[in-house]
Amino acid sequence: MYTKSFIAVLITYFSLISFCSAATLVWDASTGTVDGYKVYYGTSATNPSESVNVGNVTQYAIDSLPLSENVQYYFCVSAYNTAGESDPCAPVAYTPSDTTPPTPPIGLVAHASSASNGNTEVALWWTTYSNRSSNVPVDIYDGANLLDTVTVDQKTNGGQWNVLGSYTFSSQPKVVIRAVGSDSTCADAVKLTDSNGNESIIDNGASGTSYTGTWKISIGTSYYGSQSLFSSDGATYTFAL
Repeated sequence: MYTKSFIAVLITYFSLISFCSAATLVWDASTGTVDGYKVYYGTSATNPSESVNVGNVTQYAIDSLPLSENVQYYFCVSAYNTAGESDPCAPVAYTPSDTTPPTPPIGLVAHASSASNGNTEVALWWTTYSNRSSNVPVDIYDGANLLDTVTVDQKTNGGQWNVLGSYTFSSQPKVVIRAVGSDSTCADAVKLTDSNGNESIIDNGASGTSYTGTWKISIGTSYYGSQSLFSSDGATYTFAL
């Protein structure tokens, strides 16, 4: 005769890799003839909706189940043989931890000084192209005073505002893009946002812009306004707001 019995279940943890942990269900064997066990699981404590036949073992690795990270699940176990299946044991809860690494940071810039701590945010818009420079120096001026030089990678993050930093201006703000080397450098638009959220935008070709060297219309897509410009080999483009 098959005897139904209570199955005690507990969760034990073991190290998997440095940033995550796995879990294993462990229980005492039922008395009587046992052909195997079933693990029931789900997000309801009273009615776990899924099950898996784990065979005649007394432990089961939870990470082999299709569980979502940061969701609490409930688990219980039943025993079975040819005569039938026992009642499930009392459930235990477990929440799988987040094992997905974060995405890489974007919008990386390099500041030549620590001046980027003021109250006016400076942002730059450019278009990407296959031969864009990955090291474009951008000078931030307060009148004739150089506040900072920020190096940007124009191979990525095109077609959007990229924040260079925040600065305090007592005179006319100027942003100078320098085309260094043979790779192309884009000059498209500059935006200043003050502490009250007021924006000032100057597009290439607008009043307040000037340049040295030769700047041509770029075929890069997702430009601000009607077009973007490109140059190389020492040319500069200035936005004076």
